[in-house]
Amino acid sequence: LDAGSIHVPRTWTWSLALAKRLPWEQVLDVAYVGNRASHLPNRTLSSYIPPGSLTGTYGNADLDNPLHRAALDASVAAEFRTFPAYANSLWYQFEARSSYDALQVSLSRQAGRRVQYYLNYTFSKALGTTGGDYGVIDPVDPRQRSYGLLPQDRTHIFNASYSLLLPDPIRPDGNGFLRQVLNGWQISGITRYASGAPFRVVFFGELSNTQAALAWFGTDAHGSGGRDGNSGAMTPVFAGDPRLGNSGAGEKLIDVDRIGVPALGESGPFQQPWHFRVPTRWNFDVTLMKTFSLGGSRRLQLRPGAFNVPNQPPP
Repeated sequence: LDAGSIHVPRTWTWSLALAKRLPWEQVLDVAYVGNRASHLPNRTLSSYIPPGSLTGTYGNADLDNPLHRAALDASVAAEFRTFPAYANSLWYQFEARSSYDALQVSLSRQAGRRVQYYLNYTFSKALGTTGGDYGVIDPVDPRQRSYGLLPQDRTHIFNASYSLLLPDPIRPDGNGFLRQVLNGWQISGITRYASGAPFRVVFFGELSNTQAALAWFGTDAHGSGGRDGNSGAMTPVFAGDPRLGNSGAGEKLIDVDRIGVPALGESGPFQQPWHFRVPTRWNFDVTLMKTFSLGGSRRLQLRPGAFNVPNQPPP
């Protein structure tokens, strides 16, 4: 246990808000919110083959040859590890960090008789060490390979709650039955919108295993592609922006013809030049409400409602 690496997580949070009362009982709030957290829990590979250590010859193997490196027996490769007796061992540390910056705007009207609403919009970015709590950080190049957009990042978030008393089609001196049936209807609901969750384009299969990492860079420190959100030993190369902008069910999100395999010993960008996201989400919950008088203090309330109107599945 490395006692010197034990820290209590440190978090800084700040906000700056401005509020303005507008006509017609409306209130506008504009705020900036920031957060910085350090010394968060993570794990780091402690026993790995350092880059540049597989050189020369070993028995009849030429360690400068990528094919020979990839074909090394596990027992032979273990001799080059920082701790030869251990494989896949991890340090539990507190070196992860995160940051959050957001512009938050809200507009509300809560005192109106016929119209009440609360609207808020957030434009934000969440960056940090990928992989969540105790995610595995690359021990050689953590800044490039283990840092980026966090899974909870949503660039745009919009929420609206409202209650509307609909106009009465029948005048107060009109037909009593029609007035009872058609007047006094109220609609209320909650609408939510959020940008899609981010994801990385990484290699899986043969290009993400330890043998590929040894062939490419002579180290197994970078781990497998996509592990805990990391980029892996190498990342794809791009022939232009592969995003298609589709969001419908069954539609392709990216153009795979614009994604390629890097040359041996090379890699695509570890911080990808485009933010890849699953489709955005809209959600509508709506309730229609009407209260009927049954005489005296008796009331009957009709309240049909619909939830998740677009019927979108979870992301």
